[in-house]
Amino acid sequence: MGNTPSRGFTLIELVTIILLISALAVIAYPRLSTTETQAAVFHQQLLNAARYAHQLSVQTGCDVRLDVDAAADSYALRLRSGAGGQTCGAGAFTVAVRDPVSGNAYTGSAPGGVDITGGLTTVFDALGRPSTSGVIIVAGRSITIEAGTGYVH
Repeated sequence: MGNTPSRGFTLIELVTIILLISALAVIAYPRLSTTETQAAVFHQQLLNAARYAHQLSVQTGCDVRLDVDAAADSYALRLRSGAGGQTCGAGAFTVAVRDPVSGNAYTGSAPGGVDITGGLTTVFDALGRPSTSGVIIVAGRSITIEAGTGYVH
């Protein structure tokens, strides 16, 4: 018969691979479930909410208010009372903006350990201009609303 090379891994190679995979799992898993990851997700949610408020005000021609509450680590989008259908409403901002995907109120709260610094309340007008511009900080990540244009980044 002749010398035919064997196929497969040796026991030492298999043990080494299992140890490497285990070490990666021990290091990587905690990093994926940390507050840092939750902060990044919440930052993106708040950024999307601010962009949606800007976009909705331009599309509908109605004022849309973005409330970012640093004390409560939360945000909400609101329309003026009486808003609905083809009317923008008047008076105080009491009508919750609906999330176009879920249909629920467009609000959010930061998960535990994630803080908002420098809350901001601004009203986007029919041209998308904010009444107040500024920077919102979510766990060290910034969201800027530009004066004049309402550009959110």
